[in-house]
Amino acid sequence: MRVYGAWGHNGRTLVRPLLERAVRDCWGLEALPEVARTARGKPFFPKNPALHFNLSHSGGYALCALGERPVGIDIQIIKPYKTRLLDRVCSPEERQWLRERGDRNGDFAQIWAKKESLCKLRGTGLQFPLGELRAEGEIFTFYQGEDWRGALCALEPGPEEIIWL
Repeated sequence: MRVYGAWGHNGRTLVRPLLERAVRDCWGLEALPEVARTARGKPFFPKNPALHFNLSHSGGYALCALGERPVGIDIQIIKPYKTRLLDRVCSPEERQWLRERGDRNGDFAQIWAKKESLCKLRGTGLQFPLGELRAEGEIFTFYQGEDWRGALCALEPGPEEIIWL
């Protein structure tokens, strides 16, 4: 399993070129296979079902996870959040953890990235209320930068480092 990243002016425009380079680097594919989406939006390669990937972008960042088994990845720019959002996103235990840590914006971004990466792995799309969402054996690997937080959700431990392109 590998995680690739890129940054620039607009993360949305970086996603496809990042995926193209990642599949070439990781799997030796010269051309990007056809990409399709499930009914709930999870991308996949219809002609290469054994190759799994997931994408995320936020602000000027993009991440791409590749694996031989399903993966989910998310990145979130750190920004102020509204307190009422906590009730929709956080479990009581997560809310307590945030309080103990001083309700820092980066910690909230990490919780959001974790939950979104889980939904992406499962291919369900965001399921509200997110506070009730629970992992059932999935494994998380966390990443962070000065102004962002990221999470990889997989069925095995992820790499410690992102390969920045």
